[in-house]
Amino acid sequence: MIAESIMHGYFKLSSEREVRVDALFNLIITDAALLSFWVNTLNCAVEPLAIHKALGSIESRILRRIIQSHLLAMQSAPTQKSEQEWRHHLLLSFIAQRLYALRGPAFTGNANQARMLMALAGFEIRQDTALQELYEFRYVDPVRLVDANPVLCAYVCVSQNTVEESAQLAEMLFDIAEHQYTEICSKAEVDCEQVIQALNLTLPAPEHWQDLLTRAVRLGLLTETLSRHKELGELHLAYQRICSGLFKLVPECFVYDATDQTLQGINLSDIKISVANSPSMLARCARDMDEFSEEDEEQSCVVDRQIMRHISASRVWLMPLLDNGDLVGVLMFPDDLALTEQHILDRRSSASAFAVSLNNLSRERKHSANTLEKYRARHEQLLREIVHEVNNPLSIINNYLHILELRLEGESGAKDQLELISEEIRRTATIIRRVIDVPRLNEEEFASDLLGNNATFSLKDTITKVAELSRGYAKGMGIDIEINLPDPELFLHSDPDKLTQMLINLSKNAVEAMSDHKQGDQIVFELHDGVYRNGLQGVEIVVRDNGPGISDQVLGALYEPKEFTHGSGLGLHITFNILQTLGGAMDVRTSQQGTAFSMFLPRNPQNS
Repeated sequence: MIAESIMHGYFKLSSEREVRVDALFNLIITDAALLSFWVNTLNCAVEPLAIHKALGSIESRILRRIIQSHLLAMQSAPTQKSEQEWRHHLLLSFIAQRLYALRGPAFTGNANQARMLMALAGFEIRQDTALQELYEFRYVDPVRLVDANPVLCAYVCVSQNTVEESAQLAEMLFDIAEHQYTEICSKAEVDCEQVIQALNLTLPAPEHWQDLLTRAVRLGLLTETLSRHKELGELHLAYQRICSGLFKLVPECFVYDATDQTLQGINLSDIKISVANSPSMLARCARDMDEFSEEDEEQSCVVDRQIMRHISASRVWLMPLLDNGDLVGVLMFPDDLALTEQHILDRRSSASAFAVSLNNLSRERKHSANTLEKYRARHEQLLREIVHEVNNPLSIINNYLHILELRLEGESGAKDQLELISEEIRRTATIIRRVIDVPRLNEEEFASDLLGNNATFSLKDTITKVAELSRGYAKGMGIDIEINLPDPELFLHSDPDKLTQMLINLSKNAVEAMSDHKQGDQIVFELHDGVYRNGLQGVEIVVRDNGPGISDQVLGALYEPKEFTHGSGLGLHITFNILQTLGGAMDVRTSQQGTAFSMFLPRNPQNS
């Protein structure tokens, strides 16, 4: 049994956005029934510090659900404690506290007062031996209580039927005169009143607050149901289904964007309404943050009339979606004049639940976007630092190559090799710089970057260069590199650096595929002219090996990034993407006798 003002205060705490643990704790320790419930629920001792710590470890939404369930259970109780009875027990606990405090500070503390309050109200906690002792020795002959625990003595004093009897026992057990006991009672009354005022209880409790409790519980269930959806479309669909089930009406929702102060339709995504300036009834509802009904009239705003026709309604009811006073959006319901009062309450409850879920989803999305932006900024900074540090040794190597080239000026073969190495260093630096340039590109620049630095160049020279670059790596693995190129010179207008990158990736993959080093391993570069694909004339470059072939499992996801023990698994993925940006295509033929990758490149790419 709990006084109604306590129950109402209990309910108000559960209605807040976040249940305030300190306020809940302060309320609990003033009422024996609440103390008993929470000590048993938390499975802890009658120790205020333990109770407070346990309360603080529970999520706010779980606390809210426990409080509301407890309140619903108490609503069905046949009787309730009166305000006077609750005040009387609280006052007696303060009188007892001042009595046992006479024996010294060792006996003061909230734990003894909590047990005193529970004992006075007749609540037992079997695992609490100190509380059990209060009951056990309550009716002992006072003469036998001399020198007993002062908390027990104080309990016996205040448990008497009259103030006179209590004063007489206090004189015997605490050696105080009657006027001193009267003074203690007066001070305890002040203590009691201060505690009640601090609780900020509404006395008497307002009428119909229990109806609010029922609505709050329903709202909590709706909010929990909606909060499971993490996508806007799913959330809106779930809410529409709830509305359809509750009152057979499906609303149209418009989400508020605080950044540009507009309302954007979820289903009607092409509709965007300025809250500050638009004459639309939706904007008015958002500005006033109030609900109202409106009919389809000739003088109505055109966009409103279009929306009303979309939902087949000649009259609509508009409701602002508010979460803790913040505008989240606006709902437009077809207005059914036959709705009952309960249906209207359901509509408001469901709208509140939807607003909470919608706002939570918005906050989560903003938080995710902010987190991603911070990560990208840190990642970009790290990339810039890496590029800066990598460019330094590349520049030094290039300088030494130039010095070496000057010293070997008379040896044409060596000079050609050094120029090849220098060109690859330049290409490496270009690829690295592109890493940090991508995040800063706009769409036009990004499209331009994908096309690369197109130029007209010799295919034979490029393929020969790649073969020379690959030969040293392959020779160390016992693999021969051959080139099979037509006699006529072939020129192509495309990006020579990106073609070089693709061919190196393919040759490197071929070398790694033949890691078992059997005799006769070979990689062949081929070039074919006069090839047509999808009506486009072009050339075909083939990189062929006589390795073990590609398994069916790998073929199923050939161009996706993979993890391999011998490499990053990104080569084919990168090659495929580059080839697509150049307007080309790739085919693969594989068997146990080897694999051939064929790259088709158009003579005149459509995106060039």
